[in-house]
Amino acid sequence: MSPPAPPQLPASLEASGGSTLASEDEWEGELVTGADLTGCVAERVTVSACELRGVRFTGAELRALDLRDTRVVDCELSGALMNKASFHRVELVNCRMAGIDLSNATLEDVRVSECKLDGANLRFASSKSTALTDCSLVDADLAGARLEDVRLEHCDLRTAQFAKASLQDVHLIGCELEGIRGAASMAGVTISPEAALAFALSLFAELGITLEAD
Repeated sequence: MSPPAPPQLPASLEASGGSTLASEDEWEGELVTGADLTGCVAERVTVSACELRGVRFTGAELRALDLRDTRVVDCELSGALMNKASFHRVELVNCRMAGIDLSNATLEDVRVSECKLDGANLRFASSKSTALTDCSLVDADLAGARLEDVRLEHCDLRTAQFAKASLQDVHLIGCELEGIRGAASMAGVTISPEAALAFALSLFAELGITLEAD
């Protein structure tokens, strides 16, 4: 697979407090540092050509968020509601995203590194040309998701849900797969040899196959 295209950021960014966010607001070419937007509610917000550092979106409701050409570093997005979001050429680094709702989101050319997405809701999300490295997705829900040209390296996918997902050119390299759910929907996926046993046991359990010693 080709690596995700990086964000197209301007040579310099305008420092901004970013202390408020309302429906249909637009942030463009801004460096937002340390803003606390916990619990804010806004729809159809556009963030483009920005860098967000240490921003808190805990429990925020940002439906139909349009995030493009943006780098997000050390931010808190746990419990954020971002269903139907659109991420294009986005990089997320060391972000806390446990329980985030990205259902029905569109992710294209997205790179996620060292992020915590335990219990994330990615149901029916569409992801293309996406790479996740050293991330935790324990109990993440990807039921019905459409993944194309996606690579996960050294990620924790224990008990993640893939029921009725559509996977094309998906690589799980060095990932933890114990107890993964929906394994029967993962036809065509490429996994590391060391993960084969954990994956097979999940598949056997799903198909009702029992191993019995002589």
